[in-house]
Amino acid sequence: MSAWKRTHSCGALGSGDASARVTLMGWVDTVRDLGGITFIDLRDREGITQILVPTEAGTDVVELAKRLGTEWVVAVSGEVLRRTPSTVN
Repeated sequence: MSAWKRTHSCGALGSGDASARVTLMGWVDTVRDLGGITFIDLRDREGITQILVPTEAGTDVVELAKRLGTEWVVAVSGEVLRRTPSTVN
């Protein structure tokens, strides 16, 4: 963990960051298990980012994500994805 360094704040990410590899750190706001897809809403002082935990990440990663509690402090690293047109709010 000591080698991890935040690259962006949660509120700083936008569509221009699509495909970028980022590291975020913050507090778990909510965890939602939608039957095969797990989402984490990660919050920091700048905003909230939705983290997708795909099944391809491996069973151990998915199970760990499901066990996260509200207000736990975590670091996540991954690729920024754009929402599909059908899922944009």
